[in-house]
Amino acid sequence: MLKSCEGSVYWMAPEVVNPKRTYGTAADIWSLGCTVLEMLTRQLPYPNLEWAQTLFKIGRGESPAIPKYLSKEARDFISQCLRPNPDDRPSASKLLDHPFMNRSVRSIMSIMAS
Repeated sequence: MLKSCEGSVYWMAPEVVNPKRTYGTAADIWSLGCTVLEMLTRQLPYPNLEWAQTLFKIGRGESPAIPKYLSKEARDFISQCLRPNPDDRPSASKLLDHPFMNRSVRSIMSIMAS
């Protein structure tokens, strides 16, 4: 369990921002959700906010908005990663079985086969 507050603010989990809490691998799941969100929207998580405003929102447990135009599977995958309570986030191995991952892997494999 770690206690330092290091990393890029826009991808930090709530437990990383809070100096009174320790954190573990669930913080990486939050960051994964932010990264997938960024990749699909081509925007930073918490777009149009300065880093200090973002840090405040994260500290209050507010996850970034997930646009409705993303697929149902993508929205569900991201929302599971961005649960404010780290104990409620799925493990990486569980996320590998998520329909979003299965669909994405099939799409990549069909592109490679072409």
